[in-house]
Amino acid sequence: MYMIDMLEYRRTVVGVVLTSLLTLLTLHSLQPSSRGLQAVLDTRRAVLAPVFGSRVSRLVAACRGRGATAPRPQDPGPPAAQLEEEARRLCLSKGQWPYCKWRVEPRHRLLMCAPGKHGTNTWTSYFLALYGGEGGEGSVKRQVRALEGQAYTPREKESVVLGSSAPGGRYFSFLVCRNPLAKLRSVYRFSLYRSGVRGSSLPGFPPSLPPPSWEAWLGMLARREIRPGLDSPLSSSCQPCQHSWDAVVKMETFDTDSKAILR
Repeated sequence: MYMIDMLEYRRTVVGVVLTSLLTLLTLHSLQPSSRGLQAVLDTRRAVLAPVFGSRVSRLVAACRGRGATAPRPQDPGPPAAQLEEEARRLCLSKGQWPYCKWRVEPRHRLLMCAPGKHGTNTWTSYFLALYGGEGGEGSVKRQVRALEGQAYTPREKESVVLGSSAPGGRYFSFLVCRNPLAKLRSVYRFSLYRSGVRGSSLPGFPPSLPPPSWEAWLGMLARREIRPGLDSPLSSSCQPCQHSWDAVVKMETFDTDSKAILR
């Protein structure tokens, strides 16, 4: 009887081990290989180059000071290390990991710098869908951050972002550009709306006083009397001249450009 029990136990153990191995092999076969992912990435770059190539070239030329509408300034601007540190401090001040303005997705190898008022909410919802659905409770941004945290450690995410500094990186990198004045008007309208919410306290919108006009608000911003937070330029949040980009999305053609990347 003892021998029979031992044989049954061994068969059970062997069965469990074989089942586990088969499951792992099946899952592995369903995952695209690194070579396959790179092939898909190369194809996406080749297909989208005619769409975004001229915009990327203009950005590169502007960064080098050779653009026809962007002559080289006397002040070259802050060095890359200073910009990186500013971006890190911006995220840490919000209690988030560094590079919080970047979204990363592993299956399709997408890397996006997503500062506020640059189509961020829309693209965050796209990233949530690409991750496969809900990532827990809270806003869409919170869910995507949770799913991203499961896929990447902070050091791994930093490596992905820094890996985009040279052309032909392991991820398809892109950002959204917006007319600065249109962005500021969007920030003002957002602040104007939020100021009507009970308990809200926004820079330049005292709860006990009428809201400032658009012109008055711009004046306070120009004199640096207020910092709404959403007005941070791309130079500090995305460091566009320190990274290599595969696509530059424009707010004027946001839907068409986004569909091209997601297709």
